[in-house]
Amino acid sequence: MLWVNFYGGVKVEICQARKTQKNFAGDAGNDDCFSWIFHGGGGRVAFAAENVQPSATSGNSVEVNSDNYSINGTTTAADGEYDAVFGGGYEQNPSAANNNRVTINGGRINGVFGGMSTYGGATGNRIVINGGNISGGVIGGAVYFPYDSTSSVGNVTDNLVIINGGTVNFVSGGEIAYAYPTDGSAPDLTQEFFQSGGDVSGNTAQVEGGTVTNGVSGGSALTGSATGNTVNINGGKISGSVIGSEVRYPTENSAVTGNTINISGSPDLSGANLIGGLLGSGYSPDGNTLNINTSGITAKNIYGFGGVNFHVPDSLLNNTTPMLTLTDGSTSLGLDSVGVYFDGNSSFKTGDTVNLIYNANGLNTGDTTSQDLTVQKGSTSIYGLNLANNGTGLSATIGNRLGDTDNVSSVPYPVLAPIEIVPALTYVHIPIGFDQYVDEDGYFMTPEEGKAQAVENVRENRGFELFLNTGFGHIKTKTGDGTYVKADNTTIDLGFGCTLFSDNSQTYIAPVIEYNRGDYDSHLHNGITGSGKTKYFAGGVVARNMLNNGFYYEGSFRGGRDENNFTADNFIVNNSPQRVSYNMDAPLYAGHVRLGKFNRLNANNILEVYGIYAYTQQNGMNSDLSTGEHVSFNSVHSNRMRLGYRMTTRVSKISTIYTGLAFQYESNSGSTASGDVWSNSTAGAKGSSGMIELGWQIKPRKDTPWVVDAYATGWIGHQQGGTIMAKVKKSF
Repeated sequence: MLWVNFYGGVKVEICQARKTQKNFAGDAGNDDCFSWIFHGGGGRVAFAAENVQPSATSGNSVEVNSDNYSINGTTTAADGEYDAVFGGGYEQNPSAANNNRVTINGGRINGVFGGMSTYGGATGNRIVINGGNISGGVIGGAVYFPYDSTSSVGNVTDNLVIINGGTVNFVSGGEIAYAYPTDGSAPDLTQEFFQSGGDVSGNTAQVEGGTVTNGVSGGSALTGSATGNTVNINGGKISGSVIGSEVRYPTENSAVTGNTINISGSPDLSGANLIGGLLGSGYSPDGNTLNINTSGITAKNIYGFGGVNFHVPDSLLNNTTPMLTLTDGSTSLGLDSVGVYFDGNSSFKTGDTVNLIYNANGLNTGDTTSQDLTVQKGSTSIYGLNLANNGTGLSATIGNRLGDTDNVSSVPYPVLAPIEIVPALTYVHIPIGFDQYVDEDGYFMTPEEGKAQAVENVRENRGFELFLNTGFGHIKTKTGDGTYVKADNTTIDLGFGCTLFSDNSQTYIAPVIEYNRGDYDSHLHNGITGSGKTKYFAGGVVARNMLNNGFYYEGSFRGGRDENNFTADNFIVNNSPQRVSYNMDAPLYAGHVRLGKFNRLNANNILEVYGIYAYTQQNGMNSDLSTGEHVSFNSVHSNRMRLGYRMTTRVSKISTIYTGLAFQYESNSGSTASGDVWSNSTAGAKGSSGMIELGWQIKPRKDTPWVVDAYATGWIGHQQGGTIMAKVKKSF
């Protein structure tokens, strides 16, 4: 069996019973103990119960309840008391322990490990604690040096622990520790394999609820480095130390940087110290950050941070409750930076004051208060900021507006994407043309013969046609200011038309409905990148009049509504990238005029020359950015002109192929985005493109009314990429 011994809050021993008699120093009986240096503590706990341990080391799913546990879908009844729960691996496992999932809903447990290994490392393990009483640690990924090790160990990366409820002794995203030698002596950490062993990075410990009695850590390394680990605290009660990361026995190459503690919601931290980084026996502030995203937080003290950022709620304006109150001795912070941030819809004004940190025992923030600082409102405006420390409290007073952030120079605008993402809106397929005039053998008729054939077809089929066009496109469109949009879209047109005849022409009229759904990536000239989705639904009418000599003119008008959402991950907020998003919808209108001429070269070939003018308008719209600002976008107009030709050639009695080339010029009016106190104009899409097309059409004769048409287009120049389309028509 396995149990966990806790001694004085600094050492954890994982002990396994052996069948052979061998005394372990300091322990009576036949126990072999592997010692772990964790941060937890408390009294000795020993449960006479079984382990929950899959046979495989990676890719397992484990769920533990008060009366049973499940391993990879197989459930076993239990008495509700467990020693250790392993998602994968164990304390003598040389293989990697990766991508295991553990869920704890109840029971009494000594310790929980998402993945445990010696040499192989632990990556991608996930633990969720919803309930239960865990007297030891909850470790997302655990690696240790065996006492008889002769080589270095693997890394601990990208592990996650989430505490939603229950009682837990200690929480860590990832840990690297060591086992004591069998003679009870301390390991020689100067040995080469200890000096080169194991980094802890990218791990997360997240507390949403429940009680944690002896602290939380993003990650802890033995002799390597601990970087980029995160602690998220959104609720619950935590006592002990909340640590971004730690290296317990650092070498000259060890680093504790880039670790973050985020505090939101209403957690109880009155019994906790907040520590950004620990490097051996000293604090390591370098690059470690504390983000306070709520107000009224009380903690014992804070240490080891290079920067503290405050996301200020409106309720704290004008000298009210401090955002963070400290109670345990005086505080000395050698901060590199203090960041202050307001939502974009905040009502603050110049002269308002916010109390940031208060400690009645004394507060020293070094030279930070003498710096020229700014406060950011949302993601689009910045103001001057005056920090003041009166000896017990750090406050910030809002100064004058200084201007716009770099984000404003190109607030992401959605208007380009809907226009470029819906190419089928501009050119709805008209299912009649001179190439429809074929005889029983598929040869092209003269205009006079074709007219007589068409009239006969109408008499037999009543002149009604149902058509469906569908296709997919991948198009990249560039603007004049360096912005470009890559769009993948799927288009569907459905129409029902009829043909009317006169002595000299035939006229085709069809109501049509259209649907388009697309995904796009936007790359703005100032380096902001993002992605979005559009959805468009519209209705309208298309018509063509074709003379007996092959000359035709056509047009369409459609109107509908475009829904659009956009997300950018690298808006600069408080000097660091932040995700900003918005959702909106607006009316969208499109229409086109086309003139052309079908020329019968011979019975096997028809040459069509044509010109198109297309117009698209997306109306102005309003939206709220996820950072709070209300933003208005003006309407945008797109103009396209295309000149081209298509050669259609008979292949067989029922099929033809066609090829074509075209030149297109597009001019987009651009966009203007404006907020409360700023306005920004962005250049639209403008430029020339070349198109090549290749298609194949099957047109059975009188025995079936179906026509199938498939083609592909390729683009170079201002517009790049290609589309594939399929068209089906049925006469009846």
